[in-house]
Amino acid sequence: MSNASINPATPQANTVSGLAMGAIIVFLLSYLIPGTITLGTITMGFPRLVLTLAFIPSVSLLLFSPRYKLTWVDGMVICYAFWVFLSVLINNGLPRLQFAGLQVVETLGAYALGRIILSQPEAYRFFWRFFAYCLLFITPIALIELTTERFILFELLGPFIDIHGNATIGYPARLGFDRVQGNLEHPILFGVFWGFGMMHFLSVFDSRQAQFFFASCCILVVFTSLSSGAYLALMIQLALLSWGVMSRNRWKLLILLFVISFLIVEVLSDRPAIIAISTRLAFSAGTAYWRVLIFEYGMMNVWDNPIFGLGLRDWVRPSYMGSSVDNQWLLTAMRGGFPAFFLQMGAFAMMIFMLVRRKDLSPVLQKYRRNYLIGFVGLFVALGTVAVWSGTQAFLWILLAMGTNFAVAPSAATEESPQSELADGQGSPQRRGASYTRQNTLHPPATVYRRPHDAPSRAARHALKRDGPFPTRLRSPT
Repeated sequence: MSNASINPATPQANTVSGLAMGAIIVFLLSYLIPGTITLGTITMGFPRLVLTLAFIPSVSLLLFSPRYKLTWVDGMVICYAFWVFLSVLINNGLPRLQFAGLQVVETLGAYALGRIILSQPEAYRFFWRFFAYCLLFITPIALIELTTERFILFELLGPFIDIHGNATIGYPARLGFDRVQGNLEHPILFGVFWGFGMMHFLSVFDSRQAQFFFASCCILVVFTSLSSGAYLALMIQLALLSWGVMSRNRWKLLILLFVISFLIVEVLSDRPAIIAISTRLAFSAGTAYWRVLIFEYGMMNVWDNPIFGLGLRDWVRPSYMGSSVDNQWLLTAMRGGFPAFFLQMGAFAMMIFMLVRRKDLSPVLQKYRRNYLIGFVGLFVALGTVAVWSGTQAFLWILLAMGTNFAVAPSAATEESPQSELADGQGSPQRRGASYTRQNTLHPPATVYRRPHDAPSRAARHALKRDGPFPTRLRSPT
């Protein structure tokens, strides 16, 4: 089997299976329900419930099905999930076994599910189109919550399910508005989650009007979260998109300019460049100040626990600081140590490397790749200023799986190959390419012989060379 998860030569390659469509619909709809369900002693959100049910079949297919070829990214994700599981058990013991297992479900389970159900470009297209329709559903709800302080989903679903525990907590107003958390546990998660879709809408919708409409809805919904991290992700995506259009995709030049600028800030600033940049992207000087303190004390905890991290133990900090860590990558290192951090970064870097080096993708996949990478880079930078958890964290691994599927997609030449090399079950050779007529009979395509005894004898080859493709008696008089 080739690197592609499904042979592109088969008729099913250009369609999405009913099972994959159903899994995509159920998975995305689970995010619209802002509540939890209790199964025995386990309380989980609906996205986590879907991932738990799909964990065993998804991981089994990824590891053992001949349709799927394991990559370095797959291996790093598996090792990361195992290391996070081990770190929680070492630091917190068997009482937190349940949480450790759910972390594996939200990382490896989400990644494996994405690799399976999004293995075809058409599945990717269907996924983001349905995501756009979910966005249309949530847009008026977000606007009502922004302007009236009414939590609509709580009013509608509260009598039937347990809504997230902090759903009724009033967050401090920003820019004169109340922050919207909509269908998720926190306004930050709400803004980051719905911001995932903007660049992908430019890929999966063909008309300019649809692209503009859904991208505008995405920007509007992200605005209602009033989260600087979510804003940062959108601004980076828009900036990269503008650069690609104006420079005609001169990405190497952009990388060079970024490195030079980063080094200049590192030399001239009185603090690390990453801190100097992130603090200027905050809503207020107070938020910027807390980010500096979180980074400094967070790194101190990482160096004190470099191998297995802290797990779920509390981190050392001054008494006046809260427990929140607004940096996804720093939080990974604090919980799982340097091995977890480098395994996660290694998976992201390897996926990007595999994807960028592909020079043989079809034009459609090239467009998907460009927009995907722009969205992924914007999100990657933004997660240096916010942290995600629960279903939003699982969605991050779904995105990684999408990139891996693009990286192992069949080449454009493979997609155009015939479905079978044999015309029948007897093993007779099938002539490839365009047929030839009497206009080009003097130079017919060469015949490929599968077995030595199928080739003509030396005398026959000599006669063919002497008389041409047709015997002399069959030639028309000139």
